[in-house]
Amino acid sequence: MQTYKPIIGITMGDAAGVGPEIILKSFEHKVVHETSRSFVIGDASILERAKKFTGSTKAIRRIKHPREAQFDPAVIDCLDLALLPDTLPIGEVSAEAGNAAFQYLAKAIALAMIKKLTLSAPLH
Repeated sequence: MQTYKPIIGITMGDAAGVGPEIILKSFEHKVVHETSRSFVIGDASILERAKKFTGSTKAIRRIKHPREAQFDPAVIDCLDLALLPDTLPIGEVSAEAGNAAFQYLAKAIALAMIKKLTLSAPLH
């Protein structure tokens, strides 16, 4: 039985692509919660919109810092960078979505550099 669970920040990728749907479907699997403390780095409004396509019933909880994550299996914690409108066209290449994908990754790297996403990461 695993007692230690690593903290994992999952970047949303291209918000106009399938990334948000894949994230929602991934969080439906209990192994995610059994083996890690995971949260999303992206736009909460885009995750909310993607729920229409996946049928996910999980609540999306906006957080401003990883220490606010509760890792509740019924909820997806989202470090909400709020970079995109929820009206972003789906399936269309855009500079806006590309820049947001870069910003999500840059945030994850910054968090890893200050040891908020490492195996020994304290949430403070």
